[in-house]
Amino acid sequence: MTGLLSGALMAACVTIFILRFFDRGDSIFQALSIERYGDGLPPAERLPEILRGEIWRLFTPMLLHFGLLHLFFNMRWLKDLGTAIEKRYSSLTLAMLILAIASTSNLAQYLVGGPAFGGMSGVIYGLFGYIWMQGKYNPSSGFHLDRQVVIMMIAWFFLCLFGLLGPIANTAHGVGLLSGMTIGYVSALISTRL
Repeated sequence: MTGLLSGALMAACVTIFILRFFDRGDSIFQALSIERYGDGLPPAERLPEILRGEIWRLFTPMLLHFGLLHLFFNMRWLKDLGTAIEKRYSSLTLAMLILAIASTSNLAQYLVGGPAFGGMSGVIYGLFGYIWMQGKYNPSSGFHLDRQVVIMMIAWFFLCLFGLLGPIANTAHGVGLLSGMTIGYVSALISTRL
């Protein structure tokens, strides 16, 4: 059974994906991207919407997907990884993880490549990193990733990184993975010392 937050995020991503087909002016993309796309702002004037209080833009690019396979794979991993965290801890824990990972990975991707990106991949890699570190350093967490899953996720990361799968938000993947691993490792250390 899918976790409550995981299911809600999956429904939101699928709904937004479908609605974008009918959005000829791309207003949905403009509303959810980290910055209005196409403004061509100089570095000193970046993120004007966020600076005016539209903080949700740090997180909402994760809801945008650019193809059916992009959406499918991200939703499959969100279901598995997100639900595992919700079942072991809570929906609130998953929400805090997602907000931390999404904001860092989205901001890093924006600073490296501009506002033309989207997807849940940075968050997925962060959740993967979190579970990986929890399973490795906090055996009582109950998390375990099969060796094949770890190898496949890392292999996919490098296939994307080397451009073998087209234009990918690699910075979001990398920063998401590092964020999740860091949070997972630090919280594992804290848990095992208590």
